[in-house]
Amino acid sequence: MVEPYDWTDESKSLALSNLLAGESLKVLQTLSIEKQNYETLKQSLLKKLLCTASDYNYKFRNAIPLPNEDIDSFISKLETVVDRWVELSEVDKGNYGKLRDLIIRDQIILFTA
Repeated sequence: MVEPYDWTDESKSLALSNLLAGESLKVLQTLSIEKQNYETLKQSLLKKLLCTASDYNYKFRNAIPLPNEDIDSFISKLETVVDRWVELSEVDKGNYGKLRDLIIRDQIILFTA
C-alpha cells in the first residue's frame, strides 16, 4: 500500500499526538517513550475507543433495529459493522461477499422470527 505523502511512522506519530486531547491524550501519556510509535499509539487509541475486532463483533451481535428504523437502514448498519469487524480481524476477503450476506441474514432472522 502506498502511504500518502510518504510520511514516516515518526512523523505520523508526532502529527497524531499533536491532535490528541482529553482521554486520548491520557492514552499517549501511558505509553513509554519507546512505545510511542504510530502503530502502537493507533492500536492503543482504537482499543480505548472500543474500536477493536472484539468490540465490533459485540456491536454486531447486539445490534437491534431502532423503533422507527426500516429494514434497509438496519441492514446497512449491520453491513457497516460487520465490514469493520472483518477488517479489524484481518480476515482474507477471498469470497467475502457471500459470507457477509450469510452472517447478516443470520442476524436478521433473530428479529423476524
